[in-house]
Amino acid sequence: MTGRLIFIVCLLALTGLVAPQHDDHDHADGEEPFHEVLELLGAEENSTTLTTAQTEELVRRLKARVPCAEQEGVTCDTCLTAEQLIETATSSNSATSLDEEAFHKASVILVRYLTDLATVCKNITDPSAKGLSSFEDDLLQYTHSESDDRLGDHSFEHILEDIGVNYQVENWGKCFSTESVFAELNITNSSGGATREQLGEVAAIVVASVLQGLCIGEAALPEKTFFINHLFELLNATNGVITAEAFEGMFESLGIGGGDHGHEEEGHDGHDHRRRRAAINSRMKRAVSKSRVKRQEEDHDDHGHEEGDYEETCFTPDQLMKLYLIEEASGLTQAQFTEIAPAIVQQVYSKACVETTETTTTSRVLTEAEKYGYGTLAVIVISLLALIGVLFIPMFSSSLYTEVLQGCIALGVGALSADALLHLIPQALGLHEDHTAVDAHNHGEEVHDLSYIWKNLAVLGGIYLFFIFEKAMGHITSRFGYNHGHGHGDHMHTNQEPANHHAMDGVKPGGTSLEKSVSKQQLTNGESTVTLDVDSAQPEADNQDKKNYVCCKGFTSLALLIILGDGMHNLSDGLAIGIAFAGNLSIGMSTAIAVLAHELPHEIGDFAILLKCGMSYKQALLWNFISALSCFLGLYIGLAIGADITSRQWIFAVIAGMFLYIALVDMMPELATHKSARPVVTFLVQNVGFMLGVTSLLLLALYEDQIKIGFQ
Repeated sequence: MTGRLIFIVCLLALTGLVAPQHDDHDHADGEEPFHEVLELLGAEENSTTLTTAQTEELVRRLKARVPCAEQEGVTCDTCLTAEQLIETATSSNSATSLDEEAFHKASVILVRYLTDLATVCKNITDPSAKGLSSFEDDLLQYTHSESDDRLGDHSFEHILEDIGVNYQVENWGKCFSTESVFAELNITNSSGGATREQLGEVAAIVVASVLQGLCIGEAALPEKTFFINHLFELLNATNGVITAEAFEGMFESLGIGGGDHGHEEEGHDGHDHRRRRAAINSRMKRAVSKSRVKRQEEDHDDHGHEEGDYEETCFTPDQLMKLYLIEEASGLTQAQFTEIAPAIVQQVYSKACVETTETTTTSRVLTEAEKYGYGTLAVIVISLLALIGVLFIPMFSSSLYTEVLQGCIALGVGALSADALLHLIPQALGLHEDHTAVDAHNHGEEVHDLSYIWKNLAVLGGIYLFFIFEKAMGHITSRFGYNHGHGHGDHMHTNQEPANHHAMDGVKPGGTSLEKSVSKQQLTNGESTVTLDVDSAQPEADNQDKKNYVCCKGFTSLALLIILGDGMHNLSDGLAIGIAFAGNLSIGMSTAIAVLAHELPHEIGDFAILLKCGMSYKQALLWNFISALSCFLGLYIGLAIGADITSRQWIFAVIAGMFLYIALVDMMPELATHKSARPVVTFLVQNVGFMLGVTSLLLLALYEDQIKIGFQ
């Protein structure tokens, strides 16, 4: 922000500047005051005298610089004419010009008039009658406190103070004072001040300084040229010229220029310049078209703007250089920069580029360290969910466990489907590309068009409405005895009843009883339904089942299957997270949230199954956590293969399909067909979970550009 303000202050100062002018030159540069005055008055280069006309212009300018204080009976305009000044300085009524020596004498007269123009004009009607020596005496005896033959520093300071009463300063960055004037003439305090012979030289310096509008005293502000000189120094100017690249970099620092800065599609050798020019022409056509449409809509035909209204147009550096006929290859001189400065100030002050610039800066490309850092952190948090099962140990024997699990499953359905529809599919179709993509700023209207989010949200709404409809119809038919939708399940349960008792009487090796509440029992792990089925029609197979019940050093075959399957599932989750973070931070966060949401019921379900298989709590937690570590492998594979934008879009499409399958095929049926002793409570819990998952991903889709996370 500070850098931007410095640039703006410089540019504001530059708006009043033109190419180097005459008033840059002063006696401090070593040039004689007489020659400075000649140059300031527009005399020819080799001129050695001031003509009557030039002398008249000198008197007029000095009177304008030190205006006459109003007094009754005083007319300063006709006081001290050029002819009177020349006659008094040369002691000749026939002289028509002033050489350098005569100019010094004339300066003594001019300084006396400048100290109090109104009073002097009132008292002296004919300067030539007064004589030059009288004017010299007036200055030498100005305070009557010093020697009559020398102008001391005290008297000179009073003279300058009186001149400064009505003095109109033009240059506050360069001043003159008693010390500077005496130092230039090598006059020291020990010498007592300026002699009568030196008085003309002192007065000449004062006249030249006042003519330039230099301030009196010590400079409190820099010179006007300081700003452009310092700015060109910051922009690494060479021989007073800055390059087009430096000019574009300044636009980037100011936050204007549309975020392009003239470097579209870098890396395509030989085509960069043509593409940049094509992009410039395209943007200018769009700007003109947009301005004309705006003018028609607002009925501004009476304004007479034939070329359109550009108040809200954000121009690029290339466009402004083209507008001001500046060749890119030649760079910009100080004069050209001074001419273009008002356009830059207008772009900053009108905030015409605010929307475009924010679009291009809020979503930056993550560094490799950030990709791996954020991805690893996300996987660590998700993997720790493998330990969350211990919190639900007291619930496994209560109805609360079922309600919590249903809420978690609904949360997973909402998060997975919302991530697929609101984030992954738009990414795959290029509707929500990273803002740093090539030429994204050229389509600011499209980048900010969020209609695809609301349309995809309508898809989720359709799924949700049919879920509500199915649950409502199931409840109504069950209440009135019409169990057509679930008759198959009831019939199966009835047929399996003998086997159920058989299973409950089973004893696992080691003598520990292994209970099963039903013979065909669904243990939901959040992604699939694991079924433990005991066929009552084949009791002779029971002994063979017990032989195969324990394998691999105490692991049951089912437990081993769950651990391996869970590991593969976590591998795919890590792959999705890695590819997402390879894109940008927002899509990585959305995918991590979706994975986190569906991992919650998944891990709880796995923990329950491992306990049912005969593991202790510690064993179940340990192996559940170990299987979760495969997510890291998937993460690093995803980060490695997700660097290419095209490949990433294809992979996003595949992951979106996977997420939709898991949500709608594996998890949604469990919500739709689940039966509970408290259907209303279960229904509310399911709705809260689903809405929470969708809402969190929707908010992330709407406001992801405003998320700023960094550890810099």
